[in-house]
Amino acid sequence: MPQKLYTRSTTLYLHVHLWQNVKRTFKKYHKQLKDNTFFALARAYIIEKFDCHMIEMCKIDPRVHPYLFEIGYERWCRTYSKVKRSMLMTSNIAESINAANKDARELPVMRLLEYMTNLLQQWNNKNRKFAMETSTELGKKYDKLLRENLIAPERMTVRPVTPLSLHNIPEGGVV
Repeated sequence: MPQKLYTRSTTLYLHVHLWQNVKRTFKKYHKQLKDNTFFALARAYIIEKFDCHMIEMCKIDPRVHPYLFEIGYERWCRTYSKVKRSMLMTSNIAESINAANKDARELPVMRLLEYMTNLLQQWNNKNRKFAMETSTELGKKYDKLLRENLIAPERMTVRPVTPLSLHNIPEGGVV
């Protein structure tokens, strides 16, 4: 077992602390483990990717697998985590947008907005195409939620917005 493991910490933070323990325990190969597989293993979303990275890690140092298994995968990797995955993507989206608009920040506001609109449209089109070609099983809960979200717009109706009512504000600003 690790020397120091924060038992009540969430998956998002635990893999950093676990890495410190792996580094101390498996000193001979820790640079290869970090560079090639450990953080990719911790951040993998699907089991196939997790297994692929675990095989790579076992090729570097087979002692790491039983060590990580003993801790429990659900405590440090996203693939087996019980934490809701919707919370994991927020920072990645913000980081992606910040990285993509680095050069465009110097543009005037209207051109920046135009650039951002085009960028998001391109991303959405690319991701939609990728999603249509993907057949990953999400689980019963999320499949049901997706089906409901797909059907819901078909039952919605569009109605014209009612005109705004204007009102006078008396002098002094008190309504």
